[in-house]
Amino acid sequence: MKIWALWIGFFFFSLSCASYIPEKEMAVARAALKAAEEANAPIHSPKLFQKAESTFRSAERAIEEKEFDLAKDLALKSRMYSERAENLAVLKGERGEQ
Repeated sequence: MKIWALWIGFFFFSLSCASYIPEKEMAVARAALKAAEEANAPIHSPKLFQKAESTFRSAERAIEEKEFDLAKDLALKSRMYSERAENLAVLKGERGEQ
């Protein structure tokens, strides 16, 4: 019975260590930030762009702290904010709005 408990404990411990550095998610989020910046999002949609940058920096900190699941979630959110900022910037740019 004790051996079963040890194996089950080891199994769950190994699952918790199975997290990985979300390199792909971070790269996509970084590219989305760059695209938003190139679309003049800091000018046309500054709040969304700032939120995207802030969330991306939080993802970087989470990686430093080895919180890989959190980093992945934050990278995905940063990408979403960046894409929204880029889309809004393109729309406002086409309309000649600030």
